[in-house]
Amino acid sequence: VRSFRGVGGRAVAEACGSPPGPVHINLPFREPLTPPRDVPGERGVPGVPPAHRPVRLPAPPPEEVHRVAREVRRHRRGLIVCGPQEDGRLPAAVARLAELLDVPVLADPLSQLRSGPHDRSRVIDAYDLFLRDPAIAAGLECEYVIRFGSLPTSKTLAGYLGRQPGAHVSVDAHGWIRPLLAATELIRADPVGFCR
Repeated sequence: VRSFRGVGGRAVAEACGSPPGPVHINLPFREPLTPPRDVPGERGVPGVPPAHRPVRLPAPPPEEVHRVAREVRRHRRGLIVCGPQEDGRLPAAVARLAELLDVPVLADPLSQLRSGPHDRSRVIDAYDLFLRDPAIAAGLECEYVIRFGSLPTSKTLAGYLGRQPGAHVSVDAHGWIRPLLAATELIRADPVGFCR
């Protein structure tokens, strides 16, 4: 229900935003209900600029950042997951955070982390291949997951994350990201500021 409310709230906010207009909502369905693979993707409407985002993003609440930092320090096996996102500043900030935490980054193709001038030494882009092997995935259990951006587009990754028993934190500036698990803690803050 929390997920549906978040999707509905975002749809209304985007439709009433600047400029106002129609919105597109993606709803996950069981496998038999998925559309055929040859359905073309949305390309947008020519001449209509994309919806504007707020210029000032909410600063990360210090008490939440400190609490997450304490939790992260208690564990060694962590993971950063980056789903689709639009902030060009985030790749460098996530790369630095991954270096400091000594953890890998599983990067969705739409995350902007798979290429660019930032350090990509901790970025794993072919995770679907090894996460499909149950034995390998079982050996890669992590104690915490920090997620930036929307839900990953990979069903394999979503299934893997759903089996991780550790703490799950999702950071989003607008509060629109949907939690993967009911126990996911949502932090509404500028993801770049959170990384720093």
